[in-house]
Amino acid sequence: MVHASSSYVQRRVLWDELSHVGLSVEAWMIIGDFNIVTRNAERKGGRLPCQIAVLDFNDFINSNWLVDSTTLGHRYSWSNRRCGNKRMIQKIDRALVNHHWLNAASNWKFLDHFPIIRWNARIPKPGNIPFQFKNIWLQHVNIKKVVETSWKQPLLDVPIRTVMKKLKRLKADLKKWSWETYGSMSRNLKKMDGELGQI
Repeated sequence: MVHASSSYVQRRVLWDELSHVGLSVEAWMIIGDFNIVTRNAERKGGRLPCQIAVLDFNDFINSNWLVDSTTLGHRYSWSNRRCGNKRMIQKIDRALVNHHWLNAASNWKFLDHFPIIRWNARIPKPGNIPFQFKNIWLQHVNIKKVVETSWKQPLLDVPIRTVMKKLKRLKADLKKWSWETYGSMSRNLKKMDGELGQI
């Protein structure tokens, strides 16, 4: 398990230490927060990542014959939780494995020449996925009442935080109401898709 420093100089020391560990192990997985991306496309928003740090990380991966196993799930693993042009998301969490690990772990499979842990496909969705307002809600007779009830509940704080907290609460209330009213949207869509296929 690693939690790499935000300083690329200190990360370089970590890469050296891990490389020495790699000399004395066979099946090997390094998992955690590496605090750096492998290419510019793994970061969205903010400044471009330090190219020296990116090269250092890629050199570490390649010289130790490691493969990134995190090819399923969300494209990005970290967010600065800001909005608009201040928002930044990037992939800094990953699980790197060597070929001994791949050979030793019989419960692994490959997709497009990349290894994927089987349990990776069954990990539930995280709770911090972006909120999506469903247009179908606007057609429901009770939507206005749900929003009004949630918004009118008292909440004491400074004005800007009050708005943020009310929006957060409204999001939770809408999700709960949607589940109680419509059930699982994805399951309903699959069911309708199957029915259309039969027609």
